[in-house]
Amino acid sequence: MLRNYIITALRNLVRQKIYSFINILGLSIGLACFILIMLWVSDELGYDRFHENANHLYRIYEKQYYSGGEEFKVFATPEPLAAALEETFPEIVSATRLNALWLKLTLRYGEKIYNETGGYATDPATFGMFTFPFIAGDPKTALSQPYSMVLTESMANKYFGNEDPMGKTITVNNQYIFLVTGIMKDVPHNSHVRFDYLVPFDFILELWGSPRGQWGSNSFRTYIQVQEGVSQEVVEKKILNFIQKHLEESSLELYLHPLVKSYLYSIWGGGLIQYVKIFSVVALFVLIIACINFMNLTTARSGRRAREVGIRKVSGSKKRNLILQFYGESILLTLIALIFAIIIVQLLLPVFNNLAGKEINFKFYEWKMLSVLLGITIFTGLLSGSYPAFFLSSFNTVEVLKSTARTGSPFFRRFLVVVQFTISVALIICTLVVYKQRHYIRFKDLGFDKNNILYFSMRDIKSKYVPMKQALMSLPGVTNVTATNRVPVTMTNSGSNVNWDGKDPNLQILFQYIFIDFDYFETFKMEMFDGRTFSIDFPADSNNYIINEESVRRMGLKDPVGERLSVWGNEGTIIGVVKDFNFHRLIRAIDPLILFIVPDYFQEVVLRVSPLGLKKNLGEITKIWEKFYPGEPFEYRFLDDEFDQMYQSEQRMGTLFNYFVILAILISCLGLFGLASFMAEQRTKEIGIRKAHGSSVFNIFLLMNTSFVRWVLLANLIAWPVAGYAMYKWLQNYAYQTNLSWWIFFFAGTISILIAVLAVSYQSISSAHTNPADTLRYE
Repeated sequence: MLRNYIITALRNLVRQKIYSFINILGLSIGLACFILIMLWVSDELGYDRFHENANHLYRIYEKQYYSGGEEFKVFATPEPLAAALEETFPEIVSATRLNALWLKLTLRYGEKIYNETGGYATDPATFGMFTFPFIAGDPKTALSQPYSMVLTESMANKYFGNEDPMGKTITVNNQYIFLVTGIMKDVPHNSHVRFDYLVPFDFILELWGSPRGQWGSNSFRTYIQVQEGVSQEVVEKKILNFIQKHLEESSLELYLHPLVKSYLYSIWGGGLIQYVKIFSVVALFVLIIACINFMNLTTARSGRRAREVGIRKVSGSKKRNLILQFYGESILLTLIALIFAIIIVQLLLPVFNNLAGKEINFKFYEWKMLSVLLGITIFTGLLSGSYPAFFLSSFNTVEVLKSTARTGSPFFRRFLVVVQFTISVALIICTLVVYKQRHYIRFKDLGFDKNNILYFSMRDIKSKYVPMKQALMSLPGVTNVTATNRVPVTMTNSGSNVNWDGKDPNLQILFQYIFIDFDYFETFKMEMFDGRTFSIDFPADSNNYIINEESVRRMGLKDPVGERLSVWGNEGTIIGVVKDFNFHRLIRAIDPLILFIVPDYFQEVVLRVSPLGLKKNLGEITKIWEKFYPGEPFEYRFLDDEFDQMYQSEQRMGTLFNYFVILAILISCLGLFGLASFMAEQRTKEIGIRKAHGSSVFNIFLLMNTSFVRWVLLANLIAWPVAGYAMYKWLQNYAYQTNLSWWIFFFAGTISILIAVLAVSYQSISSAHTNPADTLRYE
């Protein structure tokens, strides 16, 4: 019996080549899209799960409260916290500090010199908590001595090539000599923390000039490992009680964030998990569209299987046997589609990885992956074959043998087409809104000119900055030079220790700080709302302040220029108010900001350069660098490139989304093309009669297209409010949003109708040109 079913299924596939091809192609593309998206989703969900203790590891963050219900969360903790927690609580197995150095350091071995930004400082306990396998050295002792260094495999090859790095020394900033005590495998790409080398934690204190044992300075990242079975809430409560008991005057509130959520879930709400959810829905939609194609084409052509069903029933087949037969055919076809889908995925994976910025492998031959693929295939086969199986098996024996059996419910086919195009139209709307938001963010006026801004880091900036600035300003291609701790739209410092005359004692405002040099506002072409900028002609400006418009609003000042202001106990005068500018990602609104001159914290030198003769200008700038740092590489960045890089994740997600939406629409078109072919075949006699009575080609064209257009219009009416609401909720993740313009919905509707007309047009025109004599010859 099974052999007979398989032979029958294969015969039907061969006999109905066009429809088999459309079904297999649609399912292949649908399964390929589904597999690719699920590989991406699995990779995203797998971040940090390669650690053996992943489910017991947490990052500690601080929660701060300010006036107006403002809540601020930050991964910043006191330096002594890790040791204190490990000593105090038996529930905490281990604790460590793992902090980026946040500075570009110059590393030298022999003739090889590179500027490196991938350095982290940490404690020896890190290697017991996290799974970072060693190639050479002992992880227990590798960082136990001052000025020891652990390199990743790539970093070791970069500096030492075929040499054995163990026991060799690397010079840092021409000042510190580090001994290589360990080589570890490269950090996996799906880790929320990526580094190239590790040094003892005491080095960061020395580098930053931070004293040890300071509970009042929250600048460091702390991780803990809790015992199995101990809940997050229990540990949080104990830490809170510990703070209240030992730091009575402190308002410090610390909470835990699971390591496995570090990448996807932001402590501020939202996070990249929204993209995982969106793409999971897209994957499901694509698969549903492919299944609907199968259902539609199978039920539409049921008349061709009716006599077979009748004969089998007369021969003694029961309904259950027929259902199993049609399910088997559906699964067989889906298995064939799976083979093609695997080939498509293998061919497209390098391109997909490049677009997504991933290193995903597709090992379909491994039993785990194979079992998942077979499970998806069987599910897809059962889903797409469910209605055809029950419908075909329900034919009445007498009717089918008399050739009077119905060929499927036209209402159900229309319903499936409406569902297909509802999904497609919704995806088109989502694509347009995502693109519009990306475009809005990319070209929004930030309050400063980010073009033609070049910046670079300097060592010994206190002693070398002034003469270098003078040398740079002598170049005709350099119009402005300034210095700062951070360029806009990168991390800033923050604090609330700010006072002014008439301040409400209960008012607490979290201010952002940017430390700047003279010419900062001129370099970035920022506009002043009131007052003036810092000027070297006013020596007292070294102790004065400039605030932004948001600060004025939050402080409640009517005439801020001339007001006294105290920051960290340092008193000065507000000499100007700069117009609000964005110094964070645009998912965040503009915060109150104070700018003041603190040369000790300068890290970046910023230049505005002329776009004319840029190559020559860069050559001149490089020569000046080499005078101050002979033999060291000159590494610079352009601010507009950095800004684009900051939104690269959104750019990639948007591009991937576009491609998958196009494929979903293509699958819908395949189904519509097949269905139109069947309907044209069914209406051959009707079309022949109409032509014999004088109907034109255009009239036949309208006849064939009108019904499909009606279904697509209905799909639009359903999709518009659903997609509009979904996109409205998505836009709430951004502080600055584009609007849901009416033209987006109109354009999506127009495109969907054009797609439907194009998909049906070939069959419509072909039928319209058929000779009536041929179609009515035997009537």
